[in-house]
Amino acid sequence: LNVLQYLPFQRFEEAIAKTAELTKSGGLFFGDFITPDHVRWYPHVIEGKNVISLRQPVLVEKENYTFQQSEIINISKISGELRITYEGKHLRYLPSMLKVRRLFEKYFQKGVYLYDAISLKTIGQDEETCPSTRYLLVAEK
Repeated sequence: LNVLQYLPFQRFEEAIAKTAELTKSGGLFFGDFITPDHVRWYPHVIEGKNVISLRQPVLVEKENYTFQQSEIINISKISGELRITYEGKHLRYLPSMLKVRRLFEKYFQKGVYLYDAISLKTIGQDEETCPSTRYLLVAEK
């Protein structure tokens, strides 16, 4: 069985269904998601007090699914010595905002609301991105 034939969409729906099952009637779910075009704001360099993280993001399509692949190298001086570590390549599934909205609406019938993560402006029903490329989803059961 090719895992990508089953994943990620089916597993994503399973996760949302389980979340709804664990959420009490009348309860709220809050989630932070990234848009399919998040790569346009994805930082290539992140600097902390003792760590610099170098990242190389690319969009990857596999069997009609879109992923953001990030290759990460960290430069650290936490231990007092300069240390360079390869953190590997990581794939993150990027479902369309419409898919995310529709799946949450399926399991949270009282309402699903999307907001830009920085401005907190409402994201319209047919929009597929937002200025910050991150969004807050609020779902009411």
